[in-house]
Amino acid sequence: MFSTFDEARQFVQRHDVQMVDLKFTDLGGRWHHLTLPVSQFTPALMEEGVGFDGSAVGLKSVKAGDMVLVPDLATGFVDPFWEVPTVSFICTSGEVAMPKRAPLPCEGKAT
Repeated sequence: MFSTFDEARQFVQRHDVQMVDLKFTDLGGRWHHLTLPVSQFTPALMEEGVGFDGSAVGLKSVKAGDMVLVPDLATGFVDPFWEVPTVSFICTSGEVAMPKRAPLPCEGKAT
C-alpha cells in the first residue's frame, strides 16, 4: 500500500489513525501481533523495528529470545476489525544482533 515512510505517515495523519498493528507468524504459521500507539510510528520503527520476546511464541529459546519486528511498508492496510482507526503491517522477524535485521532462515519472507 505504501512505498515510502512519508507516504504512510501522510495517510496516518489524513485518516486520524490511532494505532499501528504489527503482524507476524510463528513457525507453525499462527498469526501474532503487537499493537503500538501511532506516536511510535516513526522512521526508526521502520528501519530498526521493535523488540519482542521471541521465546514467548516459540521462535527462540528463553536464553536468546530477543528479537525485532520490522514492518514492511508495502503490506500496510487499514484493519477493519479494530474499534479505533488502525493500520496494520506484516513484519519480518529477525534477531537483534543480525546485521540489517535479516529475516530468519526459517521465516517465509527469507526465501
